[in-house]
Amino acid sequence: MRARTNTKPLYVTPSIISMLGYIRTMNKIIPTILVKTKDELMERRTLLKQHFPLAQLDVGDGKFVPNRTLQLDNIKRSKLQYEVHLMVKDVLINIKKALKLHPYSITFHYEACRSDAEALTLINFIKKRKIRPGLAINPQTSIKRIKDFRKHVDRILIMGVHPGFSGQKLLSTTYAKIKGLRKGNRKLNIQVDGGVNETNIEKLHKAGANLFCVGHYLSGDDIAERYKLLKRMVK
Repeated sequence: MRARTNTKPLYVTPSIISMLGYIRTMNKIIPTILVKTKDELMERRTLLKQHFPLAQLDVGDGKFVPNRTLQLDNIKRSKLQYEVHLMVKDVLINIKKALKLHPYSITFHYEACRSDAEALTLINFIKKRKIRPGLAINPQTSIKRIKDFRKHVDRILIMGVHPGFSGQKLLSTTYAKIKGLRKGNRKLNIQVDGGVNETNIEKLHKAGANLFCVGHYLSGDDIAERYKLLKRMVK
């Protein structure tokens, strides 16, 4: 006789359904969180979770980028899931700290690595923890440097501005980088971060980007309307 097991039915909540649907969407608008204090984090998170299941958490160390944000030691897991964007010199230490947040993805900068071998080791470290790895490049870095990593990562993040500060204007060289990266790579997630708004998101989409990190533009009382506008522009 087979022994009975005490198994409980899996209850999938509406929030989980919403998250699954959001993650499977090909084109995504991802709000960003770039803050210096816990109070700023709470305020931004409270605003975003009314409209989004997921946000990009930007972490700057004041070394790799001049701006020092609220550090991962001071951030706890939230119902608003995070994609963690590490703008730091000590990548591995911060990856380990980010894991406690159970993030959807962890992206670090190619320029923070001493070699391609180190970058690949970090990518594999993230993968083994069942987290999606991403590799970011700054405006001055050629896409030729990271083309061989495309098959190893969930996404390539193209910085449209010099990282560290919100509210900057998108650099015009961003479009050509996205086009070059997309060429021959239909399945690759290409994320663009910095200066994204209603004046350029359509052009960025046509260039080949499918993940759009938006900070300054998605703020204020009309955030819901702005989000709807951006979604319509990348359909």
